[in-house]
Amino acid sequence: MKMKKWIFKFSFILIIAFWMGEGRLFSKSNPLLELEKARKAVLKKVQPSVVAILVESQEMSLGPSIFSGVILDRKGHIVTLGRSFQLGLKRKYSVITYSQKKYSAKVVAYDPLSKIGILKIKALSGEDLTPVEMGDSSKVEKGDFAISVGNPFGLLQSCCFGTVSGVHRLIEMDGLPYPEVIQITSPINPGDMGGLVANAKGQMIGLMATSYQASYGRERQIQLFQKLFEQLLRQPGRPPQKLPFSLLPMGHFIRGSGISFVLPSNLVKKIATHLLEKGEVSWGVLGLKATYTQKGILVREVKPKGPADKGGLKKGDLIQNFNGKKLINLYHL
Repeated sequence: MKMKKWIFKFSFILIIAFWMGEGRLFSKSNPLLELEKARKAVLKKVQPSVVAILVESQEMSLGPSIFSGVILDRKGHIVTLGRSFQLGLKRKYSVITYSQKKYSAKVVAYDPLSKIGILKIKALSGEDLTPVEMGDSSKVEKGDFAISVGNPFGLLQSCCFGTVSGVHRLIEMDGLPYPEVIQITSPINPGDMGGLVANAKGQMIGLMATSYQASYGRERQIQLFQKLFEQLLRQPGRPPQKLPFSLLPMGHFIRGSGISFVLPSNLVKKIATHLLEKGEVSWGVLGLKATYTQKGILVREVKPKGPADKGGLKKGDLIQNFNGKKLINLYHL
């Protein structure tokens, strides 16, 4: 009888010990908890480098507009993106830091081509000036983590964990081409422009620029295109043909989702350095008009006495490589 009681007690102790050990083992090896911990660590590192920028002027009847920016150094320089930061405009700028302190700011330099601007604040506390750690955007690949921090619709310090879904993109903003842009899955909303996008190490890989958002305005254009396409299908003596499908989705509402674009950090760093050192950016001029084709870049026009003309380029030339590198698009040239 005593032996049975001893065996029962010993078995009970073993079960409790195994259960406690299994719980500790599970808590230590739970990949979701480890991922959550790593995400929080990255946010803790990058959030103090992100600020909200308020822009006020008399023409803004609905109140100040809000953008995002990233702290470059402990001197108070902030890099951002947008048309509202042009020099000479009678506008009032202020910055809200991670600690929720508000400072007046001034625009010290602006590049109208890239839309990159540099603001400066005089922070009384060094804790309010946490410079971002720059990453190498040329090493960004599809599938990489993309951690974004901005101020969408004035919701300060909002964060999102996404994925790099494309690299070397060529997009157009305000009628100007932007090459080597990074595509991410995280949304970019009003107020996010100029916000930080970082990698898993907490290094900046770019500034939030824009997102693809088609809307009702495109519906009429597509309807007209479909009608024109059906007219092209018509043949003399035969009844009009119709497409077996509609080019419009169900609900007749077109909306791009998860297609956002980031200005790469290498470009931002290069332009910001020029702006801080010289106050402006000098862009090169080729002096030609060209079109990108599958076979290469086709020269359509050469400006007389321009750099391209002096280099021997002529109308009709096909450029496939430059310095031994294949040209991915026109703006690589």
